[in-house]
Amino acid sequence: MEADAAAKRFRVNLNIRLRGTMTEYTGELDLRQKQDRIKLEQMLERYFEQKAQRLIQQLQQLQADNLGVGKFVRNRLSYKEWKQLDWHEVFPMVDIRCKVKVKIEGTGIFS
Repeated sequence: MEADAAAKRFRVNLNIRLRGTMTEYTGELDLRQKQDRIKLEQMLERYFEQKAQRLIQQLQQLQADNLGVGKFVRNRLSYKEWKQLDWHEVFPMVDIRCKVKVKIEGTGIFS
């Protein structure tokens, strides 16, 4: 129970910003229209957020902190608090949320 209680102390928000050019698009939206570009950006945000959450869940199940979340947590704690914390045991239970923001800056070929 100690690890569970410790995990509830931590909530990690990962904010990802993706900016780029859409060079090829074969969907039904007309990316020359601002509202369609915004709609596609929102669809991409949801897609990447879902993929990121699944990846985070897998990493937590494997107790693999490949994202380096522990380093950020460690920097927020005192040395004594960090030494008392079994991060490998706590990490799988930490509430990690991912928010993605997509911005399509330019467009290319459309079919």
